[in-house]
Amino acid sequence: MKIQAALVPELAVEAIERFDLDRDGRLVATVDDPPRQRWFRRENEGWRELRPNDDTQLPFARELERLAHEGPLDVLSWKPGRRMTLEGPYGRGRAIYKARRRSAHADALSAHVGAELLLHDGGFVCPPLYAHAREHSVLVFERLEARPLSIRRTDVERFHAIGRGLRRLQERQPSVYLGLHGPRDEERVLQRMRERTLAIRGDEPQGAAALFARAAKLFGDLRPATPVVAHRDLHDGQFLVRGDELVLLDFDLLCLSDAALDAANLAAHLELRAMQGLAGADQESARACGEALFDGLGRNRERGFEQRVHFYRGATFLRLAWVYHARPRYAALGPRLLDLARSAFDAFQADV
Repeated sequence: MKIQAALVPELAVEAIERFDLDRDGRLVATVDDPPRQRWFRRENEGWRELRPNDDTQLPFARELERLAHEGPLDVLSWKPGRRMTLEGPYGRGRAIYKARRRSAHADALSAHVGAELLLHDGGFVCPPLYAHAREHSVLVFERLEARPLSIRRTDVERFHAIGRGLRRLQERQPSVYLGLHGPRDEERVLQRMRERTLAIRGDEPQGAAALFARAAKLFGDLRPATPVVAHRDLHDGQFLVRGDELVLLDFDLLCLSDAALDAANLAAHLELRAMQGLAGADQESARACGEALFDGLGRNRERGFEQRVHFYRGATFLRLAWVYHARPRYAALGPRLLDLARSAFDAFQADV
């Protein structure tokens, strides 16, 4: 069943920020209800409102009522049964709490510790970890006084610095184990995203299936690259600006991969923000900031690098077409995102 057919009047499409699936495959809607968000789950042909406090699969949810007595809580994001991020009281100040399932806690802690070591004296700042609690499966971070990264013409030099910082990160030797993320792993990411979108929507953007089939064949033409440290979810929302410092967030997917992967993903998101009219971006500022990113990274002259950027840029736009197909506010962007994916794959094949 397509999601539109399952909606009821109190869940008007224009108010829905996104659709997800919970761990049992049930449809969950995140609804904007300023000044907060609300969550609903599809049950027995109707919608039931969910409360973060009632999430039995996240141990930290049991602590929310107690924490609320110490000060106000602001749930920043919640995927029922998977993870939750909130701002709340900590001692005499405030902190960011990132809660997960019990089985995911050790990996999340290891990834952050690995990131702290990699970013020490590097081009980016890592959010300081105040504490962690295995019994509650939560990491507690300092709440930084910082602002989101913008994508204006005045930010060109900042994106040059991001490129330089990314190069320094790629040249570091990890002191903890990092898994390898290769081309076939990226193909599986696309496959999972397609399956998720079909499960949520019952359909996909027109032409996405054919483009995915094309991408699957192109993975075999991707030239091997020496793996480097990769964030693997690098987009503008993963940065905060604190004075002259760049704070890099969320290291759950930290791995070893192609140097083109992170850069292509971030650059594609700059173009996406211009389409959305977010972060101060327009077509010209997205182009200028993207060029500064690659100038700072300094890999354009390396053999095969630009070709691999074309490929991963195409894969990113294809993935984003599925992602935003499940977000009613931006679902109309699907055809444009697929056009950009086709163009990127065309450029990749022209260099084969």
